[in-house]
Amino acid sequence: EEIEQIFSGLGFEILQGPEVEDDYHNFEALNMPSEHPARDMQDTLYLDKPLPPASGRTSFPGTLLRTHTSGMQIRYMENHTPPVRIIAPGLVYRRDTPDLTHSPMFQQVEAFWKAQDLEEAAAIAADAVAAARAITAAAGENNHDGAQSAFGDLRGTCATCHRSYREQTDEGYRIKPRE
Repeated sequence: EEIEQIFSGLGFEILQGPEVEDDYHNFEALNMPSEHPARDMQDTLYLDKPLPPASGRTSFPGTLLRTHTSGMQIRYMENHTPPVRIIAPGLVYRRDTPDLTHSPMFQQVEAFWKAQDLEEAAAIAADAVAAARAITAAAGENNHDGAQSAFGDLRGTCATCHRSYREQTDEGYRIKPRE
């Protein structure tokens, strides 16, 4: 809830989506071909019998427990145009043996933003970095189970030209000024 409050305060929309997902939204639309390792039976929890499609959501039957919340991003982008600021929190499932750092079910929060231009992208990225710092400070450098914080490797990359728009300073990473 704290993460949702931080991102909501930065203008991000909070998405909720199905935990039983279809193959298209969990893999195909995310460019994970049929031979991708994440689709193996040892990593993904597939249903014995597909569930019928959720009313008005998709024409695909539910065949697996979602392995990430990225499917919500796909669903959102199918009906919205940039600029986009969303987070997709929720439970995700992986075929994993429970121990101190692994669980077959855990919370994931994905943030996705798509800007109309680089200036807007830099502003959104600066907000996201501020949110990441707030979350990391609230949670401490490590999660409760000892896993490293996912915010340790924030990237600012243009999807069109793949040039890096971040630089490391003594205080951490920041968005590079425009040249």
